[in-house]
Amino acid sequence: MPRPYQTQHDAKHLARLTLIFLGPLLSLFLPLLASAQERPPLQPAQQQTSPNSTEKDHKDIPVLEQGNPIERELTAGEVHSYRIMLIAGQYMHVQVDQRGIDVVVTVFGPDGKKLAEVDSPNGTQGPEPVLLVAEASGSYRLEVRLLEKNATAGRYEAKLVELRAATPRDRSRIAAQRVFSEAEQLRDQNTSESRQKAIERYEQSLPLWRDAGDRSMEATVLVRIASIHSKSGEPQKAIDLHSQALTLQRLAKDRAGEASTLTSLGAVYLRSLREYGKALTHLNQARALFQSIGDRKGEADTLFLMSIAFTFLGDERKATELFSQGQQLLSKSNNAKPADDLSNAQRAGNEGARLREQGTAASRRKAIEKFEEARRLYRVAGFPDSEYFTLRGIARIYRLLDEPAKALDYDTEAHRVAQASGGGLVITSLWDSAEVYASLGQKQKALDYLAQAVQESRSRANPGSEARGLTLIAQIHAKSGEDHQAIGYYTQALTIRKTKRQTLVAADILTAMMATSRRNKPTLAILYGKQAINLHQETRADIQVLEQQLQKSFLKTKEGTYRELADLLISEGRLPEAQQVLGMLKEEEYFDFIRRDSKEASSLNGRAELTPKEAEWEKRYREIADQLTLLGRERGELLAKQSRTPEEEQRLSKLETDLRFSQEAFQKFLDQLFSEFGKSEMARERVFQLQESQGLMEDLRELGSGAVALYTLVGEDKYRVILVTPDVQRAYEYRIKAADLSRKLLAYREVLENPQLDPLPLAQELYRILIGPVAKDLKGARAETLMWSLDGVLRYVPIAALHDGEKYMVERYRNVIFTPASNSRLKDQPSSYWRGLGLGVSKAQPGSSALPNVPEELRAIIREETSGTAVTKGVLPGTVLLDEAFTEKAMKTALHRRYQVVHIASHFGFRPGNETSSFLLLGDGSRLSLAEIKSSSNLFGGVELLTLSACDTATGGAEADGKEVEGFGVLAQRQGAKAVVASLWPVADEGTRLLMQKFYGVRNASPGMLKAEALRLAQLGLLNGDEIAARASEQKRQLVRDKKAGAEGHTGAFKADPKSAYAHPYYWAPFILIGNWR
Repeated sequence: MPRPYQTQHDAKHLARLTLIFLGPLLSLFLPLLASAQERPPLQPAQQQTSPNSTEKDHKDIPVLEQGNPIERELTAGEVHSYRIMLIAGQYMHVQVDQRGIDVVVTVFGPDGKKLAEVDSPNGTQGPEPVLLVAEASGSYRLEVRLLEKNATAGRYEAKLVELRAATPRDRSRIAAQRVFSEAEQLRDQNTSESRQKAIERYEQSLPLWRDAGDRSMEATVLVRIASIHSKSGEPQKAIDLHSQALTLQRLAKDRAGEASTLTSLGAVYLRSLREYGKALTHLNQARALFQSIGDRKGEADTLFLMSIAFTFLGDERKATELFSQGQQLLSKSNNAKPADDLSNAQRAGNEGARLREQGTAASRRKAIEKFEEARRLYRVAGFPDSEYFTLRGIARIYRLLDEPAKALDYDTEAHRVAQASGGGLVITSLWDSAEVYASLGQKQKALDYLAQAVQESRSRANPGSEARGLTLIAQIHAKSGEDHQAIGYYTQALTIRKTKRQTLVAADILTAMMATSRRNKPTLAILYGKQAINLHQETRADIQVLEQQLQKSFLKTKEGTYRELADLLISEGRLPEAQQVLGMLKEEEYFDFIRRDSKEASSLNGRAELTPKEAEWEKRYREIADQLTLLGRERGELLAKQSRTPEEEQRLSKLETDLRFSQEAFQKFLDQLFSEFGKSEMARERVFQLQESQGLMEDLRELGSGAVALYTLVGEDKYRVILVTPDVQRAYEYRIKAADLSRKLLAYREVLENPQLDPLPLAQELYRILIGPVAKDLKGARAETLMWSLDGVLRYVPIAALHDGEKYMVERYRNVIFTPASNSRLKDQPSSYWRGLGLGVSKAQPGSSALPNVPEELRAIIREETSGTAVTKGVLPGTVLLDEAFTEKAMKTALHRRYQVVHIASHFGFRPGNETSSFLLLGDGSRLSLAEIKSSSNLFGGVELLTLSACDTATGGAEADGKEVEGFGVLAQRQGAKAVVASLWPVADEGTRLLMQKFYGVRNASPGMLKAEALRLAQLGLLNGDEIAARASEQKRQLVRDKKAGAEGHTGAFKADPKSAYAHPYYWAPFILIGNWR
């Protein structure tokens, strides 16, 4: 029998997978792989008589007797026969021990009828047990032959183990074997109907094997059932059955069976679930067991499967290395040594490949001669697959030699060989023929071949091949600029791949859909790209158990998808989402130490957040696709039946009709999707009303403090800024494309978030673009306070961190943000007396790291009192709600007391473009979403200053239709807060504490000081290293300096001043003041 995970069909599939994914290199080894794995199906035991044996004279057949084992060598084509005299009712147990060869043992009765045939699932090592209860007295005959026609000579030992009166247990064992054989025959028919019947017969044999006390065979039956469930798209059932089998085999100390089951289980994780980490774990365990028992063939099988896994994971070097090791093991194993013709064919093929790689016309012609020789030998040896690929290889060489007519002749001959051989090679040939005609510019002929391939795949119930054919059709349409047709075929292929849980292939299809849609439907392309990288993120999470180098290799092969999506988001002005995607490429390093959101920002656990609109469309797609999948699966099962009842024919007809209507509905869905997302281009222009800016002029005069307003506008080809002073307004511009400006801003944002990188080059470049046009007039207006109305992507970079070549903007101006939500309260005077409410989280919560500095931060700001006695030494009198005390109910109750200052120190999980998923972490572990805050009524009424000492509280994002999703900062103003201090990125815990301590300290020391000036002085304290920053622990400074940079730099390394540990803008620049700055 084949191994539990390898029927003849499985072996061919493994060879095909290996060839497809490892490429031309492996085609040279295909004959060996095929000869090692393809096994002829066993013949039914019923009603067959023995053919003439090689020992023709019956009396010359040796007698097998107890105590006298016979050891012999067996070669290909030989049949060894033995006689055993039995009396009716006797139990016979013969054992043939395999010693490096795989044999089949057949038993014939006295009348010459075939009674049983045995080939245990143990490969080339271990026993072949033959059990029989004689129904009649007489001479019984055993025949021993090699399973594989190309196997070379090897040895075995035959011995009569037992000969006695039969017991009930003996009869159970024999009955179990009979039922098992019937199940095997049904399984080999390979139809959905026969597979279901096979499961029933396998299950009937289980209690019989238990009665016989044979745990190893009980385990074998479970693995057989598991393999059927795996092929039927029920991998979890297969996994459960494998686990039961492993328990039995370990109890029975059946190491060979355990190794085979582990290999089979690894194959389920690899082929059905695409869980590569688990697949490799089980395959490595199997390999170790095969090595311990000396089963080279079994070890080679595991290596071939492992090579496929590494190919999927992008480690071609490792994949090739493992495949080569498997080939070496096969060449050393007795039963897999190739026959002379195959050996010579391989040798000629290797020489042809060597000559071809030399790259000269002369060497290529010599290569053709060698490949011709190999092709002839493959034909003689009976390996049409190898002959086919050799012919295709010759055709490719002729194309390189610019002899297209000869190339086409060989392609045609290869197609003929494939058609004659039948099987899966027919489909492969149709694919290859389509590729040839596509390369010749004969698009319609290529599409015709692919349509045949898809139809052939459906008739063979081969969804994987069907999906590949559909993908190739889509690629041809995409190259012709027929985007809509391409997306339709890609979507059909994607549905199949997702149904089969082929995650990586599905992700590649989505990547292609992103590239196709990008030209005319960028918003739709973003949806496809997000789905693609989310599938890659699933794989990354799965392979965390594997070595770091493999994880890096996988990510490297998929990096292009992440960067293409990020670039697309940047070009659409969706910087927060782009930054989230790029963040997934980063390694987990020093950010675990200095960032508040180290767990939230995990590059492995992160997913590209879908906007609500994207999520809605993705859900609708999934529902329609699932319905199509169910209908298609049932139709495929009915088509696979060799004969159908009238009721089944009627059901098939209805399914055909339902499928047609479902596919029409699916196409309408795709049309609607194209139309809807095509309307969603993000607006580039803001419309300014001159009356609004003119009305602000008088407000600026009343505000004083050198206040001026700057309105920014990012156009398609120009950046514009309008300066408004109490006396004049004037417009300026800088010619730069919006997408280029977005890339520069995101590049600077990446540098700002990494304190190991030098910010000055980009800070100065962006200053020239954004401030340069108006810089001279700012000085002329004697501006001191710059009120910025920032357009789109400009909101994600702090103006204070731009540099004029001598100083940062924070050193020259107070920089504040004003929004429509804050305009009406800009001139309100602050209270002379402030009371504060401190809310904080210091303990770790699921998905969020601990913030150990928060208690000290709050105690330094809020002074709690009990009966008039100060409990803490903070700046402002008030109340602190920390950790478990910081609940939604407690916060809202405290806010009703209308504290002038509210300080929140916690995590804020920002999900670009999704206010339902963006949340503030509360002390009891619950989450308060932006959507819930938005639905509240004047939540922060009476609050003069809301400080959000949490990450990403200032940023918002864009919906798929361009509608801005407000950040926490702006939303808080709409809920009544007059001014908000918020952060643009995840902030260093220690740096935050120091900045906040300085901010409140200087404001409290000078009650009349502007809030904007207090924040500026606090930022300068970190920038210049004042006495507060100097008190930061040396240990923390050293840890920060010793960590490696976490992003690929657009600039050099930052040279930190030992006396100013927090001089990098990463620490002081993220905090911005929005609203009333007085």
